[in-house]
Amino acid sequence: MAYTHTNQAHGFHFGSAVMRLFGEAKKAYARQAAYSRTYRELSEMSDHELDDIGLTRGMIHDIAFQASRSDVNQG
Repeated sequence: MAYTHTNQAHGFHFGSAVMRLFGEAKKAYARQAAYSRTYRELSEMSDHELDDIGLTRGMIHDIAFQASRSDVNQG
């Protein structure tokens, strides 16, 4: 007697959807942590220190946002 087993290559797979959801949540958490860390570190610098590295206080948000995206993409 022969038994066959077939796998469907299409359709909804609950386990895969859950794993993707957790993966996206993990990325979002990592992005937020990188943003907060960078923002905090730059905000703690004096205007003179920021000027020494070519930044102004008004650039901190954009720099932290860029860092949060590159940290997550590299890691």
